[in-house]
Amino acid sequence: MSFFNVSFVLHKPQLSENIGACARAIKNFNFKKLIIVNPKPIFPNDKILATSVGAKEIIRNSKVYEDLESVVNKFDYLIATTSRFRNKNLKHIRLNDLNKIDFSKKIGFLFGSEASGLSNNEISYANCSVQIPTNPEFKSLNLSHSVIIIAQAVASLIKLKKLKYSKSKKIKSASKKDILTMVNFCIKNLEKRNFFKPIEKKPIMLENLRSIFYKMELSEKETRILSSVFASLSLSIGGSDPSSGAGIQSDIKAFSSFNAHCLTVITTITSQNTSSFGMVEPVSQKILKDQLESVISDFKIDGIKIGMVYNSQIIKVLYHQLKKLKVPIVIDPVLKSTTGGSLIKSSAIEDFRKFIIPLATVITPNKFEAEILSKTKINAKNTPEKIAKIIQKMGAKNIVITGIETKNNQISDFVLEKNNNYFISGEKIPKINHGSGCNYSAAIIFALAKNKNIRESVRFAKQFTYNSIKNSKNLGKGIAITHIQEHDKINSELSDAIDQFTEIKNIYKNIPECQTNFVYSKQNPKSTKDILGISGRIVKAGRQVVVAGNLTYGGSKHVATAVLTMNKKFPQIRSAINLKYQNVTISKIKKSKLIVSSYDRNQEPKNVKLKNSTIKWGIKNANKNSKKVLDVVYHKGSFGKEPMIIVFGENPNNVLKKILKII
Repeated sequence: MSFFNVSFVLHKPQLSENIGACARAIKNFNFKKLIIVNPKPIFPNDKILATSVGAKEIIRNSKVYEDLESVVNKFDYLIATTSRFRNKNLKHIRLNDLNKIDFSKKIGFLFGSEASGLSNNEISYANCSVQIPTNPEFKSLNLSHSVIIIAQAVASLIKLKKLKYSKSKKIKSASKKDILTMVNFCIKNLEKRNFFKPIEKKPIMLENLRSIFYKMELSEKETRILSSVFASLSLSIGGSDPSSGAGIQSDIKAFSSFNAHCLTVITTITSQNTSSFGMVEPVSQKILKDQLESVISDFKIDGIKIGMVYNSQIIKVLYHQLKKLKVPIVIDPVLKSTTGGSLIKSSAIEDFRKFIIPLATVITPNKFEAEILSKTKINAKNTPEKIAKIIQKMGAKNIVITGIETKNNQISDFVLEKNNNYFISGEKIPKINHGSGCNYSAAIIFALAKNKNIRESVRFAKQFTYNSIKNSKNLGKGIAITHIQEHDKINSELSDAIDQFTEIKNIYKNIPECQTNFVYSKQNPKSTKDILGISGRIVKAGRQVVVAGNLTYGGSKHVATAVLTMNKKFPQIRSAINLKYQNVTISKIKKSKLIVSSYDRNQEPKNVKLKNSTIKWGIKNANKNSKKVLDVVYHKGSFGKEPMIIVFGENPNNVLKKILKII
């Protein structure tokens, strides 16, 4: 037991005098560690130092953090202090129960702000809460008084050495950092599975989830087990490509980037590189069947991707082994390699139609492959829809014909569902590459396994593949190999937020005539090229909204300029979205606690119009007299110019929370 193991955490303290008094109280009982989270006053300042009296070293050695989540992983056990009982799924203890706490571990005591104490969400990060017994009719304690009572109680326990603990040599307790990592991993994967519905209930669901995990006394092994429960298991069936540009090797890279575990079954060994295609050696029926049985019997598979199958023997084994499995299956009908090699025997194509296509939840042929499978050329008469319907009659539930070139340097994918069909378009990258088809189908099966619908899965796959082509590398002497970058947190957060935005009920009513863009900036952006946005827009499609375009840096001009301008004054603002101007929305904004400002486009100087810098001028004008960070900026338009609302936030999720308050 040690005084050095105990820290006192002040969350959002409001008064300098209280911070100083808390430092003095801590030193009174021989404690050393004070942590401050998001203090209201400038820290440190003269008032704090003056009030601390002889405890100035406590202030000088204290650590300051911006948010609570950055703090909780510093402890093995976190105890929240509260003046009232919370009807939450959280363990509550009395002061007398502190003798059951193992003070040989890193212990933190969490105290809330003077005005409101700790919120339910903040308490959900703790393992338990402790209440100081007070007069039921007057429970409020000064912050420094609460600190001194807890400090005295804990100091008495340590000095008297009342507690003896025997550590198990076999079981290692999980640290707060271990638990936090596990919880965040679980939350991330639950978000990908679209678990948090409806979106407005997400905050309370997160609060309850944290509370469940943080109150448990988990071992390191248990955190690993719980993490594995949420991990995705995908099975890739296909050929081995020694260049790692396509096939099994490419799929492993793709699924790893999704934080999913990739199981593999090899159908064929090929010899190929970026310039040429060599030999093909199919595996025997016996070893193929044995591979399939070994993974199916041992793992709960979330989704299956089938690539190269090569001959009828392989096709029939796959059909008999997979036909009864109730998991989504994506078929990538690879018929030829980019370097010209044949990936299926011509004699096996009919068996492919008969046995493999009926397994497909989704099949993803490119234009050439769709023509081969349907035995029909795509032209003005035989449209992609007609070709897709031919393939659908073979048994595939959903068909995606990729790589259909359209006007304005766009490339579209035609999607045929059971009762719906549509195009999903994106920017064409004029690059011959190796591996894009594999990336595309792998991304679809991953998204389907996370319970995304067909449209969401295809859009996710198109964005993922776009990035892999854009970042492709010339590693060999021939064509470029698609490159999957390390996880882009900015891209992931914005993509998830866009998905959630499009699912908000009746959100189409808030899309302006110029359509909507949603952006997220890098830290310290220098230009709009440092800001991620949609190359097209979020557009209305009847009573739905769809995303037309890819996420790309520099993809937005107007909304990105608004963020760039706001960020120069308030660096914490990195995300924004534009919405339709409506009087009812403005009324809700003004009734909310959001900070709002506006500007008048009729007052725009001529030189600003000539320079085409209206947004920059407008945001600066709205910010001119504001000392607080603006949540919303709007204007009522002018002649020929549509009125607009822009919602700002620190990140896309923060923007979403504000949107839900005003629509």
